[in-house]
Amino acid sequence: LPETFSDRKTLRDYCFSHCPDPAIAQYLTAVAKKTSDADPTIPGSTETWVFPFEHEALVQTILQADEAPIENWVKEICDAGIPFLALRGENSRVWLKDDYEKQRLALAHPNLVFEEWADCGHGLPFEQRQKFIERVRDFTK
Repeated sequence: LPETFSDRKTLRDYCFSHCPDPAIAQYLTAVAKKTSDADPTIPGSTETWVFPFEHEALVQTILQADEAPIENWVKEICDAGIPFLALRGENSRVWLKDDYEKQRLALAHPNLVFEEWADCGHGLPFEQRQKFIERVRDFTK
């Protein structure tokens, strides 16, 4: 995993071609930070993009992502009496509609609420920030 990228497109392309889970690629692309701009007066100057995490910890997290199915966690949380809200943006290319429907049926539990939101993708909390905040506040009351 490179520590820096010369532009956002290069970073995004790298993440989506190398991450074991598209959700990780989506997240990393969303949180990457531009640390410098290209200087048009300096030939070959580029902007610089980085991840706001300690590099080795990020690598280990990515490598272990496919070893941690969340279904067991969800069941354990719900069985403990803790309400769980599962949100999917209808245009998500990470949590596919078929997988969402399968999980909704397989994980049915009184403490588990599945919702699918229109007009957004996997970045739902960023794309519909205010609605997301209001829904989480209502859900946790």
